[in-house]
Amino acid sequence: IALAAVRDDWRALRYVEGKLRSDRDIVLAAVCQNGLALQDVADDLRSDRGIVLAAVRRDWHAVEHAPEDLRGDRDVILAAVRQDGQALAFASPQLKADRKVVLTATGYDWRALEHAAPALRANPELVLEAM
Repeated sequence: IALAAVRDDWRALRYVEGKLRSDRDIVLAAVCQNGLALQDVADDLRSDRGIVLAAVRRDWHAVEHAPEDLRGDRDVILAAVRQDGQALAFASPQLKADRKVVLTATGYDWRALEHAAPALRANPELVLEAM
């Protein structure tokens, strides 16, 4: 019943019993409809790379609800910045210092440069490439 409800409307996940929020099928049904459903997922699955990646691919804003370690996952952050460069704000410090990640983000929104590591912002060649 819970899976059918979530398939019908991802917001039903909010009303599903706690342990069912750890059911992979139910959670995937929700985050594949709307990535923001990640905020209603049980902690054990919120730490699951596949679940987070599916949520972020659907809506980059889901990265805000991802645990810190997955904000340091290159694939997760690239999925987010390819939708909106401003998602770089939620990346780990290591990824904010990653030239490829920063250039990908600025390719979608040059203003994402403000979220890059200071060393990259101070690099004139990178700044020109970002603009």
